[in-house]
Amino acid sequence: MLADATVTERLPEIACPVLLIAGTHDALRPPTLIEPLAGKMRNARFVALETSHFMACRRRGSLRMRLSRFWLRLEAEGNAPQMHRHGPTCSGHLRFDGGV
Repeated sequence: MLADATVTERLPEIACPVLLIAGTHDALRPPTLIEPLAGKMRNARFVALETSHFMACRRRGSLRMRLSRFWLRLEAEGNAPQMHRHGPTCSGHLRFDGGV
């Protein structure tokens, strides 16, 4: 189960831009558990949203806005992943199609 997965020691290997989002009312993965992960990655940002665990259902607009800001910032910095037929990718694994 994901709740038991541990890959923390591999986080510094992630070089592509990452946005970590936590819900302030998420009892499973609260911001206090998620924010420190951003510090272990080279190019990560952290955001806390006023929501619970199912943020894509409960705060769809807020989540979409944060993802859009992140993407626009990447583009402005020249760090946006390259576009491919199936959407933007970073090392072939990151996918963003805007369908939050």
